[in-house]
Formats: sequence, C-alpha cells, structure tokens
Amino acid sequence: LGSFASKRATLEEEKASLVRRLEEVQLQLNQVYEAISSYEKSQHKIEGQLRETTKHYEDKIADSFSQQRRLADEKLRAVACKACAHTARDLVAGEEKRRSEELAMQLRRRRADP
Repeated sequence: LGSFASKRATLEEEKASLVRRLEEVQLQLNQVYEAISSYEKSQHKIEGQLRETTKHYEDKIADSFSQQRRLADEKLRAVACKACAHTARDLVAGEEKRRSEELAMQLRRRRADP
C-alpha cells in the first residue's frame, strides 16, 4: 500500500507540474492569439491605406494623361491655326503683288496715253 501511496504522490506532483506547464502554454497561446489579432487589424488598416493611396495616385496619373492629351490637342490646334495664318498671309501677299503689278501697268498706260 505504501508503494501505491508514493507512486500516487509522484503522479500527483507530475500532474500538478503538467497542469502548471499547460497553463503556461495556454497563456503563451493566448498571447500569440492576441498578437495575431493585432497584426490582422494592422494588416487590414494598412491594406486600406494602400488602396486609398493607390487610388489617389492612379487618379493623379489619369488626370496627368488627360491634361497631356488636352495640351497636345491645343498644340495641334495652334499649329493648324499658324499654318492657316501663313497661308492667308501668302495669299494676301500674292494678291497684293498681283494688284500692285496691275496698278503699275494701268499707271504706265495712262501716262503713255496723252
């Protein structure tokens, strides 16, 4: 009976030690779960910030492309207007030269006809 009692006492001590160790492990697990939860919250927050920042810069890029297109269109219109202006100037200069020559010829005829 004595050997059963000593064996029982040894087993009870071992059980108590294992229960303490189990409690320590459970405490560490709880800390890990809390850390995981905190990291997941941080992850979601950072992902949200990343989405917002990405959208912000994508909008800026789109605006920049739009502005570049508007400026390119404006430049094309300016070039076309410049070409028209040069054409108009050349036409006016040609017409002025033709009329000038015509007028000079009429003056010579009038002077020649007494």
